[in-house]
This record gives sequence, structure tokens and C-alpha cells, in this order.
Amino acid sequence: MATSQTTNQTNADPVRHIAIQLKSTSQPTMQTSPPLKTGMKATGSDSDRSIDELAIDQADLPGSQAIYVLVRDGESGDETPVFPIENASADAILVFAFREAAVLYLQAAEWTAYRIRELSPLDMSRWASALEGDGVAYLIVNANRLHQVLGDVAQQAIDVRALRDLSGENLYQEIMTAGESTNVGTHSQRTGP
Repeated sequence: MATSQTTNQTNADPVRHIAIQLKSTSQPTMQTSPPLKTGMKATGSDSDRSIDELAIDQADLPGSQAIYVLVRDGESGDETPVFPIENASADAILVFAFREAAVLYLQAAEWTAYRIRELSPLDMSRWASALEGDGVAYLIVNANRLHQVLGDVAQQAIDVRALRDLSGENLYQEIMTAGESTNVGTHSQRTGP
């Protein structure tokens, strides 16, 4: 489903910031001891092992998926900048398909109070459903700070309201597809659908 479009921002500065608040979902209860195979005897429990042995660092998993946003410390936790969109009834936030694109944006903007936050597709899905309540409908993917300031090239954006499926996997695929078309390192190519 192609939901990407090009948008022009009215200026390059954020108009406000919104907190990244992820809806908590109930976690399934975990079994305290693994099921036994026939003929095997349990010789210990999960409580005998350290937490470090049981924890899995998602960042170290091959093929892990992530979306990146720019945040600063705010009163309610991490806050991300919100930008106005020309001729639109809703605003936009920046998302990056690749960490390098987020780093490049921060370097070009010289925003020292901001850092990069990694979101899982599930986190992005939880947050996306709350964005409309904050007056945000667009995700600007791999924004180019120079083009944003000059206003000479429309930025690639996803209208979240047009998506039927706000699941983590679908949002991740939409962002990655839009991100691949922006070619972060190439300034001679116009971004667009």
C-alpha cells in the first residue's frame, strides 16, 4: 500500500514538542519452569539463574528492526519535535529508517540538546495510534535538514491516517520503503513517491 507522498514544511523549526508515550499492554505471564520432556528431570529453576543469563539484548539480534526518532529530555520524558506541514490540517514528526540518517540530521541541525532514540516496530505501532490525538498525522521519513531549511525539496512523508494497518510490521515496512527512496547520501535526487 503506497501511502507516501511529498510534503512541504512551512519552516524548518519545530512548532512544539510531544512526549513519546507508549501505551502499555499487558504482558503474558511467563512460566516459571520450562515444561519437562518425558524422562527428564528438572534440576533447577529460572530463579537459580541470574537475570543477565535470561535477558536477550534486542540490539544484538541479527535482523533486528528499529525506527529512529530525535528526542530531548522533557517534563514527561522523551519529547520529539513537531513540524507544521504546508496546506495540511495536521503536523508531522520526523522518523528515520536508518540511524545514519538521524545522525546526519542532528549534525546538520546542530541540535546539541537532542539525542537519537530507537523504537521497535511494536513501540512505533503503540505510539502511532496516539499521534492523531496530538494533532500529528504525518511521519516525515529521513528528513534532510538542509532541504528542510531551504524548502527547495519536498520531504518524503507517510500519512498515518491513510494507513489501514497500524501494526508494527506494517509501519516498519512503510517507513523502510519511504526511507529507501530518499537516498540519504544523494543530494542531487529529488525525494518523492
